[in-house]
Amino acid sequence: MKMNNTKKVVSIFAIILMLISMMYVASFAENVNTTITQGSLTVSVDNAVEGLYFEGHNVKSNATNGYYPFNFSVIFNDRSKVTGRPVVKDANGKVVQNGFHWAYKQNADGTFVTDEDGNYVEDPNTGYGLATLPVGSASTITIENSEGEDIVLHCQAPSGGTTNSGASLFACLPAPGQFTNEGIGAGGWGDPFDSNGALKANSQTGISLGFFGGYAVYKFDNPIADNPANKYGADFIVYGNAFWNNSEPGCIQVSQDGVKWYDIAGSKHFDPDTERNASITYTNPNPAEESSITSPGTAGSLAPVNYTGSRSGTITTNTFHNHSWFPLNANYFVGRNDNTPALDKVDSLSFASRTLTNGVTDTLTLKGTMLGGVSSTNITDKIGFGYCDVHPNKELGGTIAYNPYQQFANQSDYNTKTAGTSGGDPIDISWAVDSNGQPVNLSSIRYVRVYTGAAAMNGIFGEISTEVCGIAPCTGTTTQAPTSGDELTITVVDSNGRDYPVPTTNGGISLVPVDNLENNIVVSVSGAENVYINGKHVSSEATIEYRGENEQFIQIIAQSGDSSPYITYLRVQSNS
Repeated sequence: MKMNNTKKVVSIFAIILMLISMMYVASFAENVNTTITQGSLTVSVDNAVEGLYFEGHNVKSNATNGYYPFNFSVIFNDRSKVTGRPVVKDANGKVVQNGFHWAYKQNADGTFVTDEDGNYVEDPNTGYGLATLPVGSASTITIENSEGEDIVLHCQAPSGGTTNSGASLFACLPAPGQFTNEGIGAGGWGDPFDSNGALKANSQTGISLGFFGGYAVYKFDNPIADNPANKYGADFIVYGNAFWNNSEPGCIQVSQDGVKWYDIAGSKHFDPDTERNASITYTNPNPAEESSITSPGTAGSLAPVNYTGSRSGTITTNTFHNHSWFPLNANYFVGRNDNTPALDKVDSLSFASRTLTNGVTDTLTLKGTMLGGVSSTNITDKIGFGYCDVHPNKELGGTIAYNPYQQFANQSDYNTKTAGTSGGDPIDISWAVDSNGQPVNLSSIRYVRVYTGAAAMNGIFGEISTEVCGIAPCTGTTTQAPTSGDELTITVVDSNGRDYPVPTTNGGISLVPVDNLENNIVVSVSGAENVYINGKHVSSEATIEYRGENEQFIQIIAQSGDSSPYITYLRVQSNS
């Protein structure tokens, strides 16, 4: 890369300033207290990494720009003297959810230990933990000392830090579709790289993911917390290419480690027509031809693609995209632009696999949740929340979420209700569920998979294919406490007209035994502005259809103002 003389001078000057700044910081840090000792308990912060120190019991920053992180490590010389778990409180004295956790346990190879649900396991022997601070508020960390007086650390309101870092494209493989193999090398919709050879990130020309299951996986530089202090509880925003009445919904999965994945249970997740754990296998129509295609680019013969599995059929083609619609090895399964290994990562991702003959893909299998009732793109006002490429973008890559629980009647209504926000589709990590539809209560995630959630053709317009343009973490602090179960009344009424009050003390799973589950039941919720029952926005109640089973699993979301929602699940069982 050539650099003109002006740029050289500016760069050298910047380096000199940086060195002076580093010398200032280093000299500044030498004269501050980096530990607090009470009896035989010593407390410190990881100043080598975070640039923090103590001044009295105040946590300060060595940085000259007023930087304070959203989280940082707290280190103890003797954890046995710490009674209970350190407690993080905001400026109003309210305990911050998941405010402190001990360091995670690691295997000999450096990977993290997980439980049967894929959650990280805390190390019982560690001497340090991670404090997560509330956004937009000063806070305290209270450490109960077994020898007597508590140690209270005072923290500034975060001004930046690890929870607000960006994300990059980690893996990508479109399913068969009209843009697959198109624009390779030119940064077109079929290419995960832009025209300069860089991985796309918040690009107006995003990635078209093809038929069902085609995916793009983003990896955040640092974990994104499930933060109830965010407006509406939204933690990140996914950006598609939707226009009003032109939506191609993509489902979303999240992961802490890129291995164990959980579904974001959006508004259609519990729809009777939605198939969870669906799978489709695509057959390469031209494997013999592909063996001669060794260079990346728009290539291959146009041919329909057959598929089997949860759905069977044919992806019919059109001559507007006159090339192979099946993903070619040279475009997706080998490294390009110094991207090694190949970006598909099918060998390490649980939701993708393929069969090969002489190095050429014969079949490609993709898995995920398949949305029911999606047969056209004229569905913006019918999808609701929890998906990508449903609502139009306003500021691509922006961080300001709107209330995803609102209802939008038309484009004008959408524009009015989302004024001043970034548009797109805000996502709350607390929507995450396992393969059985049960909540997993993740404290944070690092990986996000976006994939086409429909298996349908749209006439001459080709397949319904999710487009993804980028992803960004949310900023903005709610003015209200999270919606509380104390404000709600939840009741289940069986087919005999008998009602069963539901406890609302927590947002977990409540068992509701009823006398008669052989017919429909009615679930009513009052006390919140927005109420969703199994993804349906209701004024107060919803009828849950009997499915011939002795158990019904029901999701309830209640939300008001700009607060984070109250989410609970009912396991309704028959006594008979």
